[in-house]
Amino acid sequence: MIAALLLQLFTLVSLAAAGCTPSKITGSGFKAVGYRYPLASKAGWDTNFLQTGYKAGGEFFTINDLTDIDFSFTIKNNRLIRDTLYGQYMTISNFTIEYSGFFIPDTDGLYTWNIDNADDGAALSFVSVGGCCEDPTAITNQYDISTLRGFAGAGDASAKSTSANLVAGNAYAIKIVTFNWNGPSALAVSYTDPSGQKVTHFDHIHQVEFDNNNKCVPPPILTTTTTYGTNSEHPKTGTYTPADCESLQTCTSYGCSATRNHHCD
Repeated sequence: MIAALLLQLFTLVSLAAAGCTPSKITGSGFKAVGYRYPLASKAGWDTNFLQTGYKAGGEFFTINDLTDIDFSFTIKNNRLIRDTLYGQYMTISNFTIEYSGFFIPDTDGLYTWNIDNADDGAALSFVSVGGCCEDPTAITNQYDISTLRGFAGAGDASAKSTSANLVAGNAYAIKIVTFNWNGPSALAVSYTDPSGQKVTHFDHIHQVEFDNNNKCVPPPILTTTTTYGTNSEHPKTGTYTPADCESLQTCTSYGCSATRNHHCD
């Protein structure tokens, strides 16, 4: 029992101590980049689409300072329809959008990020170990949670969540990718703070700089396995090696253990 409690405490400390302290906040809100997606294409169900495959469509807009990202459009299928989203006149029938930034909590404790709704799909990457890069998209190619409607838009996407113990004032890289292949589209994302409050206005998302901006360390690899209509979490062991060579951490989404990195001796 005592050993289990000590392991749990070590897990919480490991996760909580792993953020990055920014030297400067350069902007508030998400950076959003729109990517083209062919109408009625089934590319969104390819294995790596929500990781990096979505970029193949090419960018068509970039905006900054986005603190409210939820949207919902009810439109007919198999029609190329344009409307305004985030001030951008675009095809709302078919598109991909990438959101990136750093979450800086103002209170220590457990935070739970949720994909509450996604039509047709979405993935959320949240780096609680390592990731001291000014470009969060450089370190968030592996997602922690994702949800996807059934193949070619059948059924509904189920809600997903991921949790981590965070330290106030530290910056944690986050990236969200969502796409719509055809017809109606929607996205709803939130987080629950340590007090239990659900938050959908992201004024704690920022763009930042670090003093050690050349210390771009990949986080542990966390992957999920996709099935049609849902997407379940499956932690996969990865490694995180701090650039200062103090230790080697072996991590899963449940915690980390540290040993001396023999390459630095």
